[in-house]
Amino acid sequence: MAWWWCVLGCMHLATGQPPAPPETTDANVSMPVASSSTRAFEKTTADATDAASSASVDDGALELSSQQPHDPVVKKTINDGPMTVALCVPCIPRDIPFLEASLLPSVLNQTEPPAEVIIALSETNSSAGSSLESRWNHSIPFHVLATTAPQSPGQNRNRCAHATNTRIVSFMDADDEMHPQRLSIIRQVLSETNATCALHSFTTTALSSDVTFTWRDKIHSLVYFDSSWECLRGKEMMRRAGEFVRAAWNGQRSYPFEQHGHVSCYTWVVHKVQFDDGMEGEDTHFNSNVWHKFNQSVYVPLPLSRWTPSDSQPIMKATVSVWSTLEAMLQKAGVADVSAV
Repeated sequence: MAWWWCVLGCMHLATGQPPAPPETTDANVSMPVASSSTRAFEKTTADATDAASSASVDDGALELSSQQPHDPVVKKTINDGPMTVALCVPCIPRDIPFLEASLLPSVLNQTEPPAEVIIALSETNSSAGSSLESRWNHSIPFHVLATTAPQSPGQNRNRCAHATNTRIVSFMDADDEMHPQRLSIIRQVLSETNATCALHSFTTTALSSDVTFTWRDKIHSLVYFDSSWECLRGKEMMRRAGEFVRAAWNGQRSYPFEQHGHVSCYTWVVHKVQFDDGMEGEDTHFNSNVWHKFNQSVYVPLPLSRWTPSDSQPIMKATVSVWSTLEAMLQKAGVADVSAV
């Protein structure tokens, strides 16, 4: 039980006061100016409840609570057309076995399949890309963008997004897996709210494909303050594990952590804000930069994907081992998921 006290104790890790995000403007969005705060991207269960209780419907878009800090209250301006979703996956050769064993089968199990799947495969030749494409394009619209050049994860993400003509682009890592409702919920969130970008939570244990999720009473604003906070991801995850523990103590489950790499947004967003070329943290930088530019990001506290940190993330692997143990204990104890119906 010692690790429980570790989880609870980590709730009290202090965070410094970050600077206010810069004021920016955009032709498509009139952005409210954000202010500084002593809290770093705080999103409690109580916040989600407040947002749901005060949400209203206006012209078909779900407005988020006015009590939420930095609410994205300005509606998006987008082109007309079907609300199609492309799944974009950065990939290198070592990821292909995981891609074919987990992620692509989960694509086939989606309640609303994507309009297309685009794999940005680097460090390989065109024949390897063609071979991968031929194994899957009979089942789903499947395209492989192969290049022999080394590419960072961010460069591969950009290549994916720029190759699609769909309204929405949703990113997944090649070695992860989607809940059957993931793409359906993402499409609903972006079409029914005023958000330009949406993130969701994750699980580190097996996905429950027979669980049905609801989201309209749970969605709330995502708050970012400092583009450098990716260095605190492990500490923040441990600190906020207390939310999960408290909810579980009350007979419910809670998912307080967003999965940065599984972000979804309107395709035009990626043409205005690029993923950077770093070898890690590009997803966190992107999400923070998008929030700073548009202030219209939302968070859905549902485990819509299964995430396994790579061997290049030893701190996150250690943190997730605690998270996985907690999830497994709740599963064994039969604690219900508050987000499921």
